Amino acid sequence: MGSPPAAGVVGVQPPHAAADISSVEECRSCGARLFEGASFCARCLSPVVASEDEVAQGLGEVAAAGGRWVGTTSRSNTWTTDPRHSEPLPAKVHSRWKASPESFPGPVKLLLTATIAVGIPLAFYKVAGPFSLGPILIWWLTIAPRSVRDLWRRTRVR
Repeated sequence: MGSPPAAGVVGVQPPHAAADISSVEECRSCGARLFEGASFCARCLSPVVASEDEVAQGLGEVAAAGGRWVGTTSRSNTWTTDPRHSEPLPAKVHSRWKASPESFPGPVKLLLTATIAVGIPLAFYKVAGPFSLGPILIWWLTIAPRSVRDLWRRTRVR
């Protein structure tokens, strides 16, 4: 085909240097490479135990801090609950008449009840005539009671 493109051409990147893996630790159980700061091996799930050098270095840091851990918390910095979360909840209020996010206010419920019980069957009778008595009876026995029951159910207002 031709010679490979030069290193300065758009879309062509120079070769990258190899990653520095000299400081990468290996799992003592299976020999897999460990991620930096890993607490267990991703391959065999064995816990990563600090080496003797790391333990000695940590003990040296504790001794340098006067034998105490650096950053210990005092009693004044202890966690306390937020008073808003420890107060009792307000009482629940339910109503059939008052409006809630899930229901209509009382006057609208009255209007909807009249429409379901009388308005829809009457409109159907005016359109279909005497042949609509069977479907109107089915409406009054099945659909209207369930609709009115769901319309007037108690809902939580507060």
